[in-house]
Amino acid sequence: MRADAAYSASILRFQPEAQPGSCSDTRNRDSLFQLQHGILLPSVSSFLCMLVLVLLMHIRHEDSNHSALKATLAGAAASLAIMVKASTLYVIPCYILYLLSCTRGRRVLVFFLAGCTPAGLFQLYYNWSCFGGLFESSYAHANPAIMNYENAKLLGPPTLRRLLELTILPLLLFWLIWIWLLRRRAG
Repeated sequence: MRADAAYSASILRFQPEAQPGSCSDTRNRDSLFQLQHGILLPSVSSFLCMLVLVLLMHIRHEDSNHSALKATLAGAAASLAIMVKASTLYVIPCYILYLLSCTRGRRVLVFFLAGCTPAGLFQLYYNWSCFGGLFESSYAHANPAIMNYENAKLLGPPTLRRLLELTILPLLLFWLIWIWLLRRRAG
């Protein structure tokens, strides 16, 4: 079972006092969704991706007898990161190119892919049993009790405020902190 769907279902199951459609149910669901997708899952996925990168760097820069084991562990961590957050899938080609860029990496690429296999097979089985196809995902069958719809679509166009929050405001904050640090250092 996918980690994000299982977590949401388990939390929502233990709220019997909140009636579907009530104001408290909507607030709880929205805050849970934001907490889960905004903080928890990206943190776990980022940790696993960083672990993969550290293991692959050890393979590339250290001459060790444990390179095959490190590659297998890196593959397992990469596939777990994908199971936690599906968008991590786009990092896997970068890992493979990194392995292909050195001789030791080319030798252990098979072990990396073997480490990815068990969790990958489990994900394919889960997709097939729950959604009817190996490459069908939960995104095509979103649960309206957890995810919000706009205009009968799961994801709507971003508002101008949201675009500003994602682009301009972080840059503005960065520049203000940078100017403050320069002034503080100058004296």
